[in-house]
Amino acid sequence: MKKIDKREVKALVKSNKYTVFVLACFACFLVLLFLGYKLFFPNTGAPVYGDRLDGIEEVELSKDDLEGLTKELKSKDFVEDASAHINGRIIKPIVTVKTGTKVGDAKGLTDVVIKYFEQDYVDFYDFEVFIKCSETSENGYPIIAYKSNSSKTFSYSSAK
Repeated sequence: MKKIDKREVKALVKSNKYTVFVLACFACFLVLLFLGYKLFFPNTGAPVYGDRLDGIEEVELSKDDLEGLTKELKSKDFVEDASAHINGRIIKPIVTVKTGTKVGDAKGLTDVVIKYFEQDYVDFYDFEVFIKCSETSENGYPIIAYKSNSSKTFSYSSAK
């Protein structure tokens, strides 16, 4: 293998100075692009919920649990429809009540939700109950009830 002399390298770079300049600019552009990507998207590849789901295996809910809650809610006379799903550590029942249902009765559905689950689940999960009326112009609806796993009672927000 032939040893490359410094003068030969200088001559090669000098004769191809535009090519070397373009390659150096392209390399700088790639470095800046990578740094910009890391600046604007720092958590790429990290879990969506971080470590907030640690311990969920111990109190994991099944589809049967959510279907049971739905049946329990539908058993009330003034409930027209109900469904429930889970996002991370938040259980989200959605209830549609019949026209003419009192807001107080509708808010009572949150007690049904809490009583359905064992205390371990209530202490681990947050609850977000959406209560809407089949008649869109009904006063006081929709109602959103939220209970954190550390709080004892629901907080309510409504259109009224």
